[in-house]
Amino acid sequence: MVTELCRYGAHIISLDFSTANATESKRVHAFVSAFLDSELPGHHLPASLVEKLTKHTGGNALFLSELLKYAREKGHIFWRNGRWRLVGEIENFEPPKSVETLIEARIAELSDELRETLILASVEGEEFTAEVLSASPRHR
Repeated sequence: MVTELCRYGAHIISLDFSTANATESKRVHAFVSAFLDSELPGHHLPASLVEKLTKHTGGNALFLSELLKYAREKGHIFWRNGRWRLVGEIENFEPPKSVETLIEARIAELSDELRETLILASVEGEEFTAEVLSASPRHR
């Protein structure tokens, strides 16, 4: 399929960080560093964590954002004395493998009613309204 698309002018954009050249790698690392500075102002996180997040996320902003939320919620990153810090050693921080894994875990934590609402909203699209909820058997 990819070969066929390329025949018609499509371009391949690799999101696999392991294949990035040195310039791309530096750019992604700079983005991750800037993202951390923006999301965790005054952080005192080790450079090895920045490197781990860079390699793990490939600079994917959604994945990076979700990983930071995950790390704060699980107590891996915490705020003390005006700085964000990492609990323990970087080797002990094992982030989830994918953004899908993180999102699935968040959805699994929702109540049955909220999961049903989310399913209805995802099918309905941007124009999701209270009318859709009232049409649901559970909300009658």
